Amino acid sequence: MTPPLIALAVVGGGLGFQRWEMSELHDRTKVLSTRMEREARPAVPEKNAGVSVIDGKRIDWWKLLTLKGEAQSQAFTPVERLLYDLSAEELLANLDQLATVNGPAQLKEELERRLLHMLGRRDPRRLFDRFSEEIGVVRTPRSAVLQAAFAQWSKQDGAAAAEWLDAQVAAGTFESKSLNGLHSRQVDFESELVRSGVSRDPTGAAKRITAMQEPLRSAVLKNDLLEWGCEAEEAKKIANLIREVAGEAQAPQMLAESSFQRIARASGDRQTYDNFDRLFQDIEATPEERDAVALYSFSIFLRDPKWTGRNDAVSYVDGMRTWTLREAPGAADELTIKALGQLGEKRFDDAAKLAIQYQEASGDDAVLVAFLNAKGLVRAHPAEALPLLERISDPAKREATRKLFPKQP
Repeated sequence: MTPPLIALAVVGGGLGFQRWEMSELHDRTKVLSTRMEREARPAVPEKNAGVSVIDGKRIDWWKLLTLKGEAQSQAFTPVERLLYDLSAEELLANLDQLATVNGPAQLKEELERRLLHMLGRRDPRRLFDRFSEEIGVVRTPRSAVLQAAFAQWSKQDGAAAAEWLDAQVAAGTFESKSLNGLHSRQVDFESELVRSGVSRDPTGAAKRITAMQEPLRSAVLKNDLLEWGCEAEEAKKIANLIREVAGEAQAPQMLAESSFQRIARASGDRQTYDNFDRLFQDIEATPEERDAVALYSFSIFLRDPKWTGRNDAVSYVDGMRTWTLREAPGAADELTIKALGQLGEKRFDDAAKLAIQYQEASGDDAVLVAFLNAKGLVRAHPAEALPLLERISDPAKREATRKLFPKQP
């Protein structure tokens, strides 16, 4: 069964599911997609491969938009190649021309995104100057492109990117009316600076984040710093930065939230567990950190009630418990109890069998008692729950649980 990847509709540059609205996740996915665009120029197309829409360094956007099917695809290849050779001024001129042309909205948006992506690589400051009114807006059609451009700028010239961001903060661009005073765009930009700075100047990255006031500091630490694609060496440096700044008590939870999107990018159970295993290896996770990461990620997966309707829901729960007992034992019982409580609402018999199985395997009543204490469960299934009640070995716990039944059996 594929874990409910709520996040991958997310990846939103926010502060995890406890950080920002779940719709922020969509922005983050687009950002990652933008980052992964190829850096090399497309291959030179064959001559006479199709209709030409290029005149010197100008593109006939109307002609490109009106072409259909294969003809449009063939015409776009040399356009894409040309974009890599245009200056910032030429990219802006083509952007202005594209804005005046009528055409399919979705295709126009994609073409604009390509132009802006190249402008962000060529001259990020010009990009931000052009869309200065959108910098402080949480979500716009260009949010992902702007963030990706800032990420690239941070890698190429971290000092200039930091200077620009500090000027934006001083100018009040990120003033927020939220209760905690946080602005998600500022959190995203600060996160990019920290992420890129860890490899280039770890001391400087630590100083910048240490100088932040709460809750901004914690928000940045939890903001997907350990993102998908983060190589082992970089991941270790980021994890050490989080440990240093957050402190021993807070670091496990910070690491859990910062790595969630990395864990969630999976197409099935096996890949999810592989993501956990690689993360634990890359950052040399402590037992406490393993427990926190597993508990946080699986708790979010379990929030989607659709998983209880899957044919293999029982094996999903059992597989999760088996893995956590081995890799993150401190989180095993709590996650099992959450899963059984949800499964029991729709498939009580299946959940009850698992509760009994885990009691027999462990010789402990903890999971069984917690399962029966799940809100409203025994009241909805009193007859089915009674045999489980009698299996509780501790008389005090058994009698306390008996009070949950609608009538004294």
